[in-house]
Amino acid sequence: MGGDTDIEPADIDVETVEFDGVRTRVTRVQTAASEHAPRAFVLIAGIGVAATYFDLLAPTLAQQARVYALDLPGFAGQRAPHSEPSVAFFADQVEAVLDRFGLDDPVLLGHSFGTQILTEVLTRRPGIRHAVLIGPV
Repeated sequence: MGGDTDIEPADIDVETVEFDGVRTRVTRVQTAASEHAPRAFVLIAGIGVAATYFDLLAPTLAQQARVYALDLPGFAGQRAPHSEPSVAFFADQVEAVLDRFGLDDPVLLGHSFGTQILTEVLTRRPGIRHAVLIGPV
């Protein structure tokens, strides 16, 4: 194959970020070309959906930028918080991930309930200039 249809293989790493007694699983996807790219994408899935929802999208985005797909507390087998979580609680978790990886101005991409979380993060961090809302609630 040649031309623009070639997709460079992606490296995938998984780790957790602990904040306020709960953990968020972070799946990092990058290619050799995107390893040092200044831009990053942070993918936030909706209720009942895991970061694997982005399995086809993440490697494509990783051709140009680093990708961080999140499984927030209570999602995809992650331990749920002891109390009823709020949008603000989940925004705190996303911000902990941003801080852990030094992501000052990523593109936030939220799906469904993830759009509510994304919007809360945007209100707190005016330095984030780009967001994508898919199926906002």
